[in-house]
Amino acid sequence: MKKKQIGLLLMLCTAIGTMTGCSNEAENAGMGKATEVIASEDVSIKEQKEQTASLWVVPETYTKTIENITFDVKVEFPKEWKNCQVYKSKAERITYSKEKIEQVLGKVSYDWETWEENKDGGYLSADDCGVTYFTELGEHITNCVDLDARAGNINQYKKDTDLSFMTRQEAYEKVLHTLSDMGIEMEEVTYTSYALDFETLQAQEYVMDADGSQLEEYKKQDWGIEDECYLFLIRQNVQGAPEYHVYGNAFVRMEEGNAPIQIYYSKNGIERMDIEKGFRITQEEEILTLLDFEEIAQAAVKELNNREKTSSYQLSSAQMCFMTPALGDEMTPVWVFQAEEKTVDGENYPVTVVINAQTGELSAIGCR
Repeated sequence: MKKKQIGLLLMLCTAIGTMTGCSNEAENAGMGKATEVIASEDVSIKEQKEQTASLWVVPETYTKTIENITFDVKVEFPKEWKNCQVYKSKAERITYSKEKIEQVLGKVSYDWETWEENKDGGYLSADDCGVTYFTELGEHITNCVDLDARAGNINQYKKDTDLSFMTRQEAYEKVLHTLSDMGIEMEEVTYTSYALDFETLQAQEYVMDADGSQLEEYKKQDWGIEDECYLFLIRQNVQGAPEYHVYGNAFVRMEEGNAPIQIYYSKNGIERMDIEKGFRITQEEEILTLLDFEEIAQAAVKELNNREKTSSYQLSSAQMCFMTPALGDEMTPVWVFQAEEKTVDGENYPVTVVINAQTGELSAIGCR
């Protein structure tokens, strides 16, 4: 069930598979491609050994069972990481200017009760914890979309459809331009988008009170094609890898609902905007040394067994990311594993395990 949202941010202030070295091009985006170091008359034995030793050994897939833990993992890492040249990076938190944002968005209210009385313009909250903005339409749309990966309704909306008022790409470019005008500039980003058609919005709208009873009087009564919009879920990239942090300092899972930047864009512009964190990222000259994936997998086994030895775990994916501390500063390359925990009582829970790619130490673990 979806509760009427006022803005989440306001509440938050072996390896069986083909092996590859990171010197190789990707066969698919974010995936490794196998190759061999081939001896030739121009390469000495010593040079061959040094070249082989420098390879960062990572499989495309990893399938293995170790006691109560089963890996059937798709391994994702950036194709840009060639010759093991992964560089140290630092992140600085972007600060938000209410004045700049207001100049771009137009009439806004900073007082929730005042805005709730007349719904004139939009409601805006911007501080060190992030930015939340929505119009009256944006408030209604919030009650039509649930991004929860297990129980949400986002799969009711289409990813690969353009709406009539403009194409998805045109809308995305306008979103980036708008963010830039607000002083929110990020050099490298990736996004997922959904087309929110008005028929599905109307069918999915759900407003309830604290007891779970529907509040029909709060529903939008006159949905039309002019209410259609795109939802953009935006995440920064670092050297081709996703930027990762514990969302709102509480949510560990790397899923669409935890995308740091979420924007609903209609023909009239931004209808809702939630920006949890944004960073200015700089790359330094120091090259980082990463552990082979087999060592990372063993570290994940250790941490899951430390969590609950009586449960069994099925790991389905491992993604290379750059993890940022809550306040920014030095970033850490990490492997983010998605797993399913099955308890002795037969209950299933999602678990995320984040392992430091340099040391094999635990960086984060959690169910949400």
